[in-house]
Amino acid sequence: MPWDVEYVADTHIVVISGSGRLSSQDAPRLVVQAALLMNENGATHFLCDYSDAVGEATTLGIHDLPEFQEKAGTPKSAKIALVLPRTGHKVEDFLFYETVCRNRGYDCKAFKSREDAVKWLEQGKPN
Repeated sequence: MPWDVEYVADTHIVVISGSGRLSSQDAPRLVVQAALLMNENGATHFLCDYSDAVGEATTLGIHDLPEFQEKAGTPKSAKIALVLPRTGHKVEDFLFYETVCRNRGYDCKAFKSREDAVKWLEQGKPN
């Protein structure tokens, strides 16, 4: 399945997901698309499902995500859930990313499963 961005209307969550290699060119493009979709739909919840990603954590563009969201005008109150890739990535990279997001005003947390990530996003979500 190629990498894509979608707005899931019944959950009001913008999702980046796919499988296979995610290039350094694709990651920023996907994040900008996600930020624009968030604005278009009034969404403040964002799920980056990297569970099937192949590549280095830096290639996934996770460290640049807040910068791209700021450029696209994503609300500062955005809640971001990251689903960790199954192989080849250090949890420390994602913990660092959580800190980067928090320092920029985002609520961000990394998870090992998509189900746990969605449950967390659903908590405190506006109706």
